[in-house]
Amino acid sequence: MPLTAILERLEASSWATFIHDRAWAFTAVEVVHVFAASLLLGTIVIVDLRLLGRAASHRPVTDVAGSLLPFTWTAFVIAAAAGALLFMSRATAYAASPAFWSKMVLIALAGINMAVFEFVTVRGVARWNTDAAQPPAARLAGALSISCWVLVICFGRLIAFTLETD
Repeated sequence: MPLTAILERLEASSWATFIHDRAWAFTAVEVVHVFAASLLLGTIVIVDLRLLGRAASHRPVTDVAGSLLPFTWTAFVIAAAAGALLFMSRATAYAASPAFWSKMVLIALAGINMAVFEFVTVRGVARWNTDAAQPPAARLAGALSISCWVLVICFGRLIAFTLETD
């Protein structure tokens, strides 16, 4: 089945047509998406600023990250679910949007950065957990993470201004 047909079937689903045909439904889903994305960004930035030595330097990295991780993952799941509903409501238009694909690539890059941090950099956390200044790899991970997520938000907003209207 060609991609266009899949996207058109998504748009024709009952959930998608409900959201698309009712401005209040689209707005409600968008508010949930933006709120969850804001919480996601906020919790990630706190951890990243700790990695950069710019915040909470008196607390161990593992404490800062550990206390925020449940909020981060909850916000990510909610933002992704709401984003999927928004996508379904206008799948063909989103699929044709360079801003949308830029946002998706940046989310993937942020995920790769997080995976490298979790599976490589954090292995040595016992040596630098309580240090005010983190090793270069940890600082780089924090800087890349903040950059990716801020750009995700920027491209997300850009989608709203560049998406073709019905």
